Amino acid sequence: TVTPENYTRAIISLSRCSSTYVFPGNNYVDMGDWMLLDRDLLNLPKREEQAIPFASDAGETHDLVVVYNSGEGKWGVQGYSQEEHENFYAATTVPEAGLGQLVFIRGFISPSWVSTIGSKYNIDPEFFRRHMEYLSASVDRHAYSFPSLASSSNNIFRLCVSTLLHRDGFGELDLQSQRSYQSTELGIYKIQQLGSTKVHCGDSLVREYSTLCSSFSVIEQWISLCVTKTDQGW
Repeated sequence: TVTPENYTRAIISLSRCSSTYVFPGNNYVDMGDWMLLDRDLLNLPKREEQAIPFASDAGETHDLVVVYNSGEGKWGVQGYSQEEHENFYAATTVPEAGLGQLVFIRGFISPSWVSTIGSKYNIDPEFFRRHMEYLSASVDRHAYSFPSLASSSNNIFRLCVSTLLHRDGFGELDLQSQRSYQSTELGIYKIQQLGSTKVHCGDSLVREYSTLCSSFSVIEQWISLCVTKTDQGW
């Protein structure tokens, strides 16, 4: 059985494989560094006065992970908050023969949840790496991001959800200047916000932002899906 700690160590170990390996870990470097932000994962000593990473503000929490278990004519539902990853790992059972289970992650998740869900369901780390590709600021680390054969990862999917926004002009900025400004701000947001501990569990993530004209803009968000199968169910 893979434990959350072993799952974390596997990702970090892969991220340190050089380009001379058959399976280089270049594109896992940033994810490996990100996993180390949560020092509890590997029982590392905490830095002085270190706050709990990725913790949401008090009073603003919701069920971060929701599990639906299929049954005879009905679905059982169980929700888990951001700090209940250990309860999730211990309590959630594998589906019985012929039945299935749906696990919904509602917003940003912490390294603890990545290791817990990944080890619980034996999920290929490639799923999380693709979902959190904003961690990689360098193009070089995406050189071998996708497998050459689609069938090698045909259980990983991505849906794009776009939201159309309306606004009344840009003030003193023209359209080209506004697009340039937004592109710069989006890059800063991905590096300084999403790639740090400033983002909180459950936060919604903006992947892309595009200005169509002086009145309309588009926000792009993603829904990532991974299908895993067992001898008994899915």
